[in-house]
Amino acid sequence: MKTERRRKMMPKKNFSDFVVRHRIIVIALLILATVFFGYEITRIKINADFSKYLKQDDPLVMEYNRIGEIFAGKSLVMVPIESENVFSFQTLSLMKKLTDAYKDLPNISYVASLTSVIDFKRTEWGLEVGKLLQDGEVPQSDEELRRLRDYVLSKEMYVGDLVSEDGKAAIILARLIPGVDEAKVVKEMIHVTEEIAPSTENISFGGLPAITYVIMEQVKSNFTVLLPILMGLVFLILFISFRKPGGIFLPLGIVLFAIVFVFGFISLFGLSVDFATALVPILLIAMGSADGIHFMKRYYERKKLGELPRTALHKAFKEMWLPMLITTITSMVGFSSLLISEMSIIAQFGLLSALGIVLALLITYFFLPAVLSFSKARGKYEEKAIKKRSDRLAEIIGEFVYRRKAVILVLAAGLVVASVVGIARIYTDVDHSLCLKKNSKPYNADMLLRKKFGGSIPIQVKVEGDIKDPATLKSMRYVERSINQLPLVSESFSLASILSEMNDALNGRYVVPESPEGVANLLFLVEGEDIMEQMVTSDYRNALIQAKLATWATASMVKTVQGIDQFVAGFPKSLAVIDMNEVPLHKREAILNVRKKRIAENIYMDLRSRGIEVEKSRIEELIYGVLSQEELGEEILAELEREAETYLMSDESEVEMDSQRRANRISSEIVAVIWREKRILPEKIKHIVRSELAGEDDEYVGDLSDSLAVLFADVIGEKRVDSAFKQLDEILPVNADEFRELTKNLRGDLWEINENLMIMGFEEYQEISGFSNPPEVKKVEISLSHTGIAPVLKKQEETLIPSTITSMLIALVVVGTMLALLLRSVVMGVISVIPIIMTIMVNYAVMGYANIGLDSFTAMIAALAIGLGIDYAVHFNSRFKRELLKVKDELLALKNRLGTTGVDIVINALTVGVGFTVLLLAGGQHIRMFGGLTALTLFICAVLTLFVLPSLTLVLRPKFLKEKRS
Repeated sequence: MKTERRRKMMPKKNFSDFVVRHRIIVIALLILATVFFGYEITRIKINADFSKYLKQDDPLVMEYNRIGEIFAGKSLVMVPIESENVFSFQTLSLMKKLTDAYKDLPNISYVASLTSVIDFKRTEWGLEVGKLLQDGEVPQSDEELRRLRDYVLSKEMYVGDLVSEDGKAAIILARLIPGVDEAKVVKEMIHVTEEIAPSTENISFGGLPAITYVIMEQVKSNFTVLLPILMGLVFLILFISFRKPGGIFLPLGIVLFAIVFVFGFISLFGLSVDFATALVPILLIAMGSADGIHFMKRYYERKKLGELPRTALHKAFKEMWLPMLITTITSMVGFSSLLISEMSIIAQFGLLSALGIVLALLITYFFLPAVLSFSKARGKYEEKAIKKRSDRLAEIIGEFVYRRKAVILVLAAGLVVASVVGIARIYTDVDHSLCLKKNSKPYNADMLLRKKFGGSIPIQVKVEGDIKDPATLKSMRYVERSINQLPLVSESFSLASILSEMNDALNGRYVVPESPEGVANLLFLVEGEDIMEQMVTSDYRNALIQAKLATWATASMVKTVQGIDQFVAGFPKSLAVIDMNEVPLHKREAILNVRKKRIAENIYMDLRSRGIEVEKSRIEELIYGVLSQEELGEEILAELEREAETYLMSDESEVEMDSQRRANRISSEIVAVIWREKRILPEKIKHIVRSELAGEDDEYVGDLSDSLAVLFADVIGEKRVDSAFKQLDEILPVNADEFRELTKNLRGDLWEINENLMIMGFEEYQEISGFSNPPEVKKVEISLSHTGIAPVLKKQEETLIPSTITSMLIALVVVGTMLALLLRSVVMGVISVIPIIMTIMVNYAVMGYANIGLDSFTAMIAALAIGLGIDYAVHFNSRFKRELLKVKDELLALKNRLGTTGVDIVINALTVGVGFTVLLLAGGQHIRMFGGLTALTLFICAVLTLFVLPSLTLVLRPKFLKEKRS
């Protein structure tokens, strides 16, 4: 009978008893697992590449990676060097040493600086393609350095690209081989720089790879610096809260085990740590310790009642296992909802956070019973003074909530209204420069690149087609000008502008040659140069138009990308190349109108990109007048005769003239034909030359005829351009002659007046001609696509708000439903999520009022609020129900609940809040904002749980309250 009575008195066994019986095995397995995952952590990889924060099967990301493969790299490191005068011997010598050293690094495909850049000069033998520094040597005399400075600063292809306009800053550009560890390459470059430069004070590193490197260092700092600080602060809070070793070390132990396991999983499954994943340890310290804190709190409460350690352990586990399971499942749902995000950085954060929370629960289930089973009875647990103070505070709060619940709900409603107003002011803005500490060297480098070099984000437009075709190249020049018109975009260049530069050096015309032969001759001179592989593929089927964007803020970036996308979408897929000599007269006027508008638009864009505003209609009027002028004046005709006679009598003539008289006769006959026909007709020139030089070698005669046709075209063309430029200069608000590069560009634009070939959209010409396949045109296929990092970042921006809202709604609906089922009350399910919804609203309202943009970090705060808010709500409600069943009085039950679970919530909120407040010490501004906002959000969540949740429960009176009353 005694044995039977004893069995009835003994509590029914639960899972904790199983763990206690096998505690040695449990602890041994836990240690072995920790050693295994700890070893895996040593092989972990860090990823700070922005392009990998979208899913890698995204078409934009795939195209971005493909561009890097076919154009010798996608990432550019920019090394700014500041000096009072970068054209000093010392600065140029240092630049040359660094340039040569970077070239020797294995993972760099191309390096450019003032000491290695290509240059084009006209010599008496023609065009010379060489280096800016002759023989690669830095000039030593002051006069040579002055001439170099004047020459470089007069060239648009260098200013803003390799040297600042004031000559006080220059950059070295290093393009990285695709697929390399970019942060590692930047680290190698920094190491080489420190070895070579006597001082690195005026040398910094910019560009996406440099920011990647800085972020990687910050991730390491979070682990090695911030994590120990956080652990120390949490230790202090737990010490103040519990004043017992178990209450301090066991929750911390759970967290440490969970962190090791999660990061072991990261390495084991081939994942990598990014700057969001680096926050998981802080999250686990916050949320992973919650169950341990609640359990230890209840365990000590049982011991305070005089129960033996094993009995207290058994009963605490019996009371807490279900609330802990519920909070873990609901928190896991909250974080798992982030898996729907298109941004892999957010999806991975959600996955690892959910995994960490589950692991923390499993460790709590096994670790705490196993360790606490070794506790010995030490007498009745004595209540501390801090506990008495918390009880008095709980009574005050409980009395206030019970008596003033209507007031609390009215204030809560006012808070909701204010939040709605604040949310309406929120904006999305992922400014990746916030990854850098303000006024730090990397941050200042990025600001310098924006101010003096057009920025560090590359804009890229890929062109597919026959790149050697003049029509394609001229279209590329048009694209260059067009994207330069967009806000914050500058320094556009491509193979087309390089050929224009070469043509300017050779013929004095900054324009792509209109003949395939002219293009081929220029291409031959730059074949094999390093710069070519980053602009065009070896088969000349793909080319890249590049520019710079002077911002990392995606709000501005999105507008730019949209502008480029709209331009690309509206660009013709086929070009009509029209020979003006073959165009019927009834179509000529319409085509000349198109040409007029195109030339005027090119001039307008070149002026506007330099901040010069002129009405486009005035430019069109001027161009139309020049195009309409067919009469050649006597002065031009006389000059044509002189130039022709000079050429015929020179050594350059393909056929030697036997007399000045014959040269005069040929010249005058050709000029007479040009005056009569009002245009140059190559066949008639050949007829005249053959008639005068009968008996000479026919091939030489043909070559001479062609040369004379080109000569006449050049003379007439230059005269027309001179006249047009003079008229244009009169309507400009500045004197164009004072700006060499502007003059060069404008004269190049005006040269199109003289070209025989006209290029326009094929469909546009079909409308003019009225034929589906006009015989007088050649059809050239062309395709443009916007690629590069900017569209990838825009896509991240576009997916941010929809995925944030969707994941938040999914989490709230699922969690609310689960709570309604578990608590067997729809009302309680709704009541439990209301404080969480309010918390999220307040968080976003604070962002709206404080002008803090929604980014990939602040977007994750909602998931944190749901996870911790549900934890607070479940523990609060479950304890309230137990207290109500025990004391049968709502006010007393509320006071008891606030004195127990309420204290736990405050402890946890302090732990979590302090945890995220530590991020205010982080280097990146975005992490600081995330830490501050999260800490504020969690404090608000705790306050709303303590005040709004019980007020709603008392007013709406869920089922268990009605059952108590009945």
